[in-house]
Amino acid sequence: MGIYTCNHSGIVIKNCRIVGYTGGIELIYSSSSLISNNTLWNNNGGISLLGSIGDEVSGNEVHSNTDFGIFIISSPSIVEHNHFIQMMDMVYLLHLQTIAQSSIIQYQIMNWLV
Repeated sequence: MGIYTCNHSGIVIKNCRIVGYTGGIELIYSSSSLISNNTLWNNNGGISLLGSIGDEVSGNEVHSNTDFGIFIISSPSIVEHNHFIQMMDMVYLLHLQTIAQSSIIQYQIMNWLV
């Protein structure tokens, strides 16, 4: 695991390069955190938010991760201006509450694999 936290608030993960891990960044039951301007490359998974509230995921570059780019479960969050390069599965949003309360804004997708 690259960066992992559980039951914390106000975490700032910024300007990191995370390469070659099982998971890139994972926040579980964390709130009001910022994940910004990171590069996640060649991991199994990119960024995961599980049961987290009010987080912001912005300006990250997610490149060549094998399982997913961003995975959000029951986490009303802002997800914007992220870039996906050579990704099969980019963003997963699960649970209707998450979808209704999350913002997904302006993505750049390059070399999308089909």
